[in-house]
Amino acid sequence: MQQVVDSKMIFANILQQKGYGCSVIAKYMGMNHASILHYFKKFPWYLKTEAGLRNNYERIRSEYFNEYDPVYYLSLIHISEPTRQEA
Repeated sequence: MQQVVDSKMIFANILQQKGYGCSVIAKYMGMNHASILHYFKKFPWYLKTEAGLRNNYERIRSEYFNEYDPVYYLSLIHISEPTRQEA
């Protein structure tokens, strides 16, 4: 459920950066404008405290604005190699 809320917050904030107003964003998303205002108010704090949300937001925002660099974003992901167990 949290992933849905995070996705909506990211989407609403990207639309705001593109110049869309709160009422237009709310109508497009089928939500109340007060929910969108709440997203705008709380989003900066969530970006500071939630690393997963911040990484998703940065990746999605850069893809949307054509700034995506897959090598950079792969470096943000913790990739661990599988361990081999010797027999």
